[in-house]
Amino acid sequence: MQYPVSGGRRTGRPGARDRDHMAGAAARTALPQTLKIETLMARIWVLDTETKGTGAEMLPLDKVLNNAEPRGDRISVVRRRRRPRPRDRAQSTGPMKFRVIDVMTQEVLADGADTRATLDLLRGIRSIVDVRIYAWDQSAERWRLITHRDQKALWELR
Repeated sequence: MQYPVSGGRRTGRPGARDRDHMAGAAARTALPQTLKIETLMARIWVLDTETKGTGAEMLPLDKVLNNAEPRGDRISVVRRRRRPRPRDRAQSTGPMKFRVIDVMTQEVLADGADTRATLDLLRGIRSIVDVRIYAWDQSAERWRLITHRDQKALWELR
């Protein structure tokens, strides 16, 4: 079957000639009865990730299965038992003591105040960022600036 050609271009259905040709060739060729199905099917490819480095490669499945030998260089993971953590033996010396300092003037607004007195003082402050709040660290024997998160927690309690 031929299609009319006009201006150097084929008209009609694209690829129809190729399909018709292949269908006729397949009908003319008889497959032998001894041919196995494996030879008729396409090869199955798998991604081999056991390569060193950053790459991997595509290999036929039969090659991967043939090369599947037990390897002695496998990584083994040994989990150690962790030592129990030492218990925190912080000495509870009573209520916390706070020091509140005005950021603008560096004036000490409270020194050694308990939690209730610190909250009363914070009620008169315009914003949490206007002051720095320190807590007394008994083990280091010094004033420690508390985190902004802890300052906000105190601010919400006022």
